[in-house]
Amino acid sequence: MPELPEVETVVRDLRRKIMGRKILDVQTDWPRHFSRSPGGFLRVKRGIRGRKIESVSRKGKRIIFHLSGGKLMIVHLKMTGNFLLGEAGENNKFVHIWFFLDNGILFFSDIRKFGRILYGTSHELERLDDVKNVGPDPLELGYKEFRERFAKRRGIIKSALLDQSIVSGVGNIYADEILHKSKIHPRKLVENLTDADFKKLWNNSRIILEKSIATGGTSMRDFRNTEGKLGGYLSFCRVYGRKGEACLYRCGSKIERLKIGARSAHFCPKCQSR
Repeated sequence: MPELPEVETVVRDLRRKIMGRKILDVQTDWPRHFSRSPGGFLRVKRGIRGRKIESVSRKGKRIIFHLSGGKLMIVHLKMTGNFLLGEAGENNKFVHIWFFLDNGILFFSDIRKFGRILYGTSHELERLDDVKNVGPDPLELGYKEFRERFAKRRGIIKSALLDQSIVSGVGNIYADEILHKSKIHPRKLVENLTDADFKKLWNNSRIILEKSIATGGTSMRDFRNTEGKLGGYLSFCRVYGRKGEACLYRCGSKIERLKIGARSAHFCPKCQSR
């Protein structure tokens, strides 16, 4: 699933290429993308016509289109969603939504069709579960605010980092990378972490997420930017997907993988000792 750096990559692309454009119409062959939006696809289609894209922003893993007239369109890419422009969209057989703009077409491709699109006023959308429980992301928080988000939490730190109501935007790949750089075992309990541990988590969250944004995010299989190009961060991963390979801290140990709930966790048993 696209995480914070991948979504931020898309947001920056869209800002450069479609901000200020007018939406003339929208078509889809999969209306269920809009099933969680008040009124469904037909309301979106009626409401979106003629509105200008005034700005594009992000909340966690969600893309927010700020439209004229005080309307919002919030998009969650889910596992395989991509916004594409030009030939990247025209040549993609998994396109299911076409946004007709006054200067071309914005395509939405989604192989598994799990993407969600919500449309309405901020008051309407903020009451929906897809939006109201999303916490701030690590790039928005100072250390004090970051620490306070975990103050009353209990349980495994890897699971806490993935909890979008605590901090948003961090998924499986970046949680592994953050914990490895912080030298914290993924099964360590939140209540047993020290202030020094939290300072490392906060600082390394920012370092890793910003590095990934700078390289266009991580493409394991499906993620593409609006030109259909892959992200470049995978080659910088120090632990994720490297089971059995030597730890890059040269500690003499090899990366291991364990299961935490339904998710995997990659770690170095020596650098991240419990």
